[in-house]
Amino acid sequence: TKYLPVEVYNEDRCEKLFNVMYFPADATGICTRVKWWSTKSVKAKQSGLETYTSIDCSGTAKKTIRGPCTGGYKLIASDGPMLVDLPTTGMLKYTHVGESSTQDSCQTKQAFVEYYPLDACRYSHDDPKATYIKVESCTATEDKIVFSQYTDSNCKTAKTASLAPITVPLTCTVSEAQWHQQFSQQAVCTSKPKPWPTPE
Repeated sequence: TKYLPVEVYNEDRCEKLFNVMYFPADATGICTRVKWWSTKSVKAKQSGLETYTSIDCSGTAKKTIRGPCTGGYKLIASDGPMLVDLPTTGMLKYTHVGESSTQDSCQTKQAFVEYYPLDACRYSHDDPKATYIKVESCTATEDKIVFSQYTDSNCKTAKTASLAPITVPLTCTVSEAQWHQQFSQQAVCTSKPKPWPTPE
């Protein structure tokens, strides 16, 4: 599968980066269900990303992202859309949305992928102040990858106030979102390959 990489921000000006999402894509367009407030599906294709309020990419596209910042989305390649393979290092968070989500659907069906490079600081949510997160290593705690949480955008000051842990399971796990939307999720984490020792 090839993917269309899209930078997703928490506001329309594209300043606070949530993460880079990879959507399954081809020349004519692959429809993937998502679980965002008003966007229920997206279609990723050679020419860019379209967002929809329907769950099956029917009707009129709400937003069409072709490159530059458009309402909080931005394509990675500034010269236009590009279909790529998934990154080989860092944490990939697979999510499959829909009633058909099972413990086997994380990496097989129409799942989208959120990419977190190791040690990269990303905006997470306001609670009520901004919380930033990063994945420090691929070492799991109780079979989950745990995000470190911070109060600043450089991820220097650790957040200490009552932390609800932010985790992603290493095995594909089915759960229900707060708006009764079934989905399954799985983390695939790969540290950087160790460089070969240089000959003396």
